[in-house]
This record gives sequence, structure tokens and C-alpha cells, in this order.
Amino acid sequence: MRPTERGEERGASPGVLLVGHGRRAPLISIHSYFDELDHDRAIAGALDDRPVLSILPPTLEEGPIPDRLVGWVDRTVAAIRASGLEGPYHLIGWSLGGLVAWETARRLRAEGEVVAYAANVDA
Repeated sequence: MRPTERGEERGASPGVLLVGHGRRAPLISIHSYFDELDHDRAIAGALDDRPVLSILPPTLEEGPIPDRLVGWVDRTVAAIRASGLEGPYHLIGWSLGGLVAWETARRLRAEGEVVAYAANVDA
């Protein structure tokens, strides 16, 4: 994944949007049922040289919405892999997305990956 320029947003892979600018590893923001891009844009604006990789909420066009946490984690890990990122990973999510971030961190670590940061907000 190439670094982003200030003010740039671009799709990194289907269902994923890179927000902000920088050369450092992105903060991976996991969305659940609601689009939290405004939060991601504000965070990206405050971070120095670190973009935010927004994993957007699933849509019915993609198929059934996951009804279990493991389905959300499977989808998130697949999106991270498809984006071409390598660890260490920095994860954050709000509400259900926070639980998904936490469980995604556990899954990645179980697979031998390095997770530097996992946070949930209002989960």
C-alpha cells in the first residue's frame, strides 16, 4: 500500500477506505452497522503521519450481514489481508466495532501477527 498524501482518500480494497495522509502504519478503524467516517476523518486529521484505514460496515450487496462475532472478525481479517497491510497492527472500533477490534487482535496474534494497539470505544 502506497503512502497517502494530505487530504487524500482512496479505496484500499472493496469495503475499505484509506483516510488521511502519512507514511506510518495506518490506524485500522472497524465500523459496524453505522458509518463512522466522520470520526475517522477527525482522527486522521489529528494524527501526525498516520492515516486511518476504515473498514466500512457490510452492505446487503456483499451478502448476508454477519450475525455472530466470528463472522465480523472473519470479514475484518479478510479486509486487512486484502489491503496488503503487514503488522504491527493498530486497531480501534466503536460499539460493536470495538468488540470486533478486540477479537480481531486476538485472532491476528493467534496467527503469529504483531498487534501493537487494540482499543474499543463505548463497547
